[in-house]
Amino acid sequence: MGHNDRYDSEDRDKEEYLGSLLERLDSKAQGITKLVIDKGEDALSPKQKYVFQREVVDQYIITECKLCKDSVAWCEMAFTIESGGYCPHCDHLMNKDD
Repeated sequence: MGHNDRYDSEDRDKEEYLGSLLERLDSKAQGITKLVIDKGEDALSPKQKYVFQREVVDQYIITECKLCKDSVAWCEMAFTIESGGYCPHCDHLMNKDD
């Protein structure tokens, strides 16, 4: 796997995750999120960046696990949101039967 392959995979995972959020968002946030998926966050105006931050990033993006503080991969983001902010590993440790 080359250097760019890793970033391509991360970009793909980010786009897939953002796409999975579209049905949860209001129409304004949907349009902005589609723009981010298509052209990246740099394409947003200051007002659009504010809405994206408030409606998407603050609500649906967790960058680190609440327990272990490890970074959360885009492909694990939905699980981490559903588990209250815990990565799959920490969630498993907290919920396993001894």
